[in-house]
Order: sequence, then structure tokens, then C-alpha cells
Amino acid sequence: MLARDHTIIVAQSNMISITGGKWTTYRKMAEEVINNAAFIAGLPKKESITKHFSIHGNNCPKNNNEALGYYGSDAPLIEALYAENANWQQKIHPQFAYTQAQVIFAVRNEMACNVEDVLARRIRLLFLDAQAAMDAAPLVAKLMAAELNKKEDWIQQQIAAFNALAKQYLLS
Repeated sequence: MLARDHTIIVAQSNMISITGGKWTTYRKMAEEVINNAAFIAGLPKKESITKHFSIHGNNCPKNNNEALGYYGSDAPLIEALYAENANWQQKIHPQFAYTQAQVIFAVRNEMACNVEDVLARRIRLLFLDAQAAMDAAPLVAKLMAAELNKKEDWIQQQIAAFNALAKQYLLS
């Protein structure tokens, strides 16, 4: 098992580097780097003003929609897409709660630019069910192409590239 501790290195040139760490301790890591930088610069020590700041997406009322639960305060933005296009309420795969609106949201707000970005990195369907992700890929590619102003050859290339990747995740 790999350690997930972080290490702060201050070079002779006073350049500060941080290695390792994990998302759950990012505030502590940042505080330690800033404290090192303040010390190097001869600045007075101050208490962190970000210690209790909420991160983006945190403030959200309870959302009973399984597919939107992890979007936090961004969930209403996805729900607003349903009003823009009623079809976007439809699932991208019948066995999973992920909707077409989530694909559109990923393109518009999360810089998703290919099918892999959406199915692996945003909604993570590839890791839940590779075959379902492959089944959803044509629809996802078509939705993305419309958003990104891409043509049919882009759609076919995206489907082929994603399927080549997803086949590596199929259980044999």
C-alpha cells in the first residue's frame, strides 16, 4: 500500500514543493505551504482565514435524486437543463440513473471534451459497468457533438476510442 502522506520541501533557492497528500487533507497541506512561504519571506504568522470556508458545491439541500446527489449545490444547475430540453431528463443507460443533462453539464461546466471524460472521469460509469458505458457511448458522443459543434466523423471516432478503452475493463 502506498503512503498518502504529504511532504513539503524547501529548496536552497526557497522554492517550496509539496509531494503526495490526498484530497481530504488539502487544507492542512495548503496551510503548511503558506506557513513555510510566510516564514521564508519574513512575514508575521497569521491564522488561516480559509479554515472554515466552504468548498464549491458544498452547500446543498437534500437531493433525493440518486444521480445528482454528489453534485452538491450544482444539482439545481443540472435540473435547470431539464427545462431547456425535456429529452435531457432521459437516462443515458436504462440500468443507471445518469441523465443526458449530466452529459451536457459536464461539457458546459466541467470542461469535458470527449466521451472518456464524461463516462470515466465525470460520472464514472466506465468503472461501475464497462459494458453499460459502451452501450451509452453513442448517445453520449451524439450529445457532446451537438454541444461542441462536431460532425459525424468525430462521433464515430469518439465511440471507437472509448470502446477500445472500455474493453480493457470488461470482465472476461
